[in-house]
Amino acid sequence: MFSITPQSKEDKLTLYLDGTLDISTVPDWNKELENIEDFSCIHLCTIDFTYLSFIDSTGIGVLLDFIYLAEKNEFALEFENMSEEIHEVLDIVGIFEIKDTVLKGVS
Repeated sequence: MFSITPQSKEDKLTLYLDGTLDISTVPDWNKELENIEDFSCIHLCTIDFTYLSFIDSTGIGVLLDFIYLAEKNEFALEFENMSEEIHEVLDIVGIFEIKDTVLKGVS
């Protein structure tokens, strides 16, 4: 099971992830993001991983897609409150370096 709870305040958006982000729940990720109509109004998006219990390679793929969405719409992206295990997985695959490189000029 997976859900995203979005919280907007002015030009800031926080996405609270809950559950498992894997091959079986990526359609839920996509459906939730479709409900966010206009990313062009956002200057900062924070993804909060507090309640994300697991991520697989498919979940990592949608995070990469989201990094490129941030680049396209020119909003800054932050990751916060992830477990040590999820941080280690994302670090091993280089997602933090990719995010920093792709979004270097976005602030």
